[in-house]
Formats: sequence, C-alpha cells, structure tokens
Amino acid sequence: MQPSAFAPACLNLLRRRFYPRPGDARQFALDRRRLLTWVICYPAIWFHARGVTLRPETLCQILRRALPKTSTTTAESSYRPARLRQHLQKHLARHGAKYS
Repeated sequence: MQPSAFAPACLNLLRRRFYPRPGDARQFALDRRRLLTWVICYPAIWFHARGVTLRPETLCQILRRALPKTSTTTAESSYRPARLRQHLQKHLARHGAKYS
C-alpha cells in the first residue's frame, strides 16, 4: 500500500463499518477530521513515541483488529470517533508490544 493510499483506505474501512446507513454520510463528513486524527493516525503516533516505525499495511491491519466489527448504538458511546479511539487505546495497551 502506498502511503498516499493509506488514509483513504482507512477512512473507507471506517465508513463501511461504522457509518453504513445512507443517512450517515453527513455525519461521516462531519466526523472525518477527528477520525483522521483520533483514530487513523493514533497508532502511528503511539508507536512513534516508542521509537517504532510501521508500514501502512501494518497500521491498517491494527485498525482492522482493534476496532469492533460493527457499530453499536448505546447512549453512552454516541460520539463515534471518541469511542473508536478508546477501542484503539485499550487494544494498544494490551497488544501493542507484539507489533513492535
């Protein structure tokens, strides 16, 4: 995967999994910036702080593994970018060392 294709591929993954309904397109557009900074770039920043550089394919694989397969609709977790970031943080805290 080319680095220039990384963000669009990850955004497409998030859109398919967590914004599947036709009415979600507007919310996805509003959340796009936070999805990029809080979700897609988070693993790269986390690993960079630990002196590890990963390929885009590995980062995309981490997103696929760490995030739930479908969106849940609970009142406590209504803001999707924040909920997805929490999933990533928990996953990396438990399994981050095996990617290094």
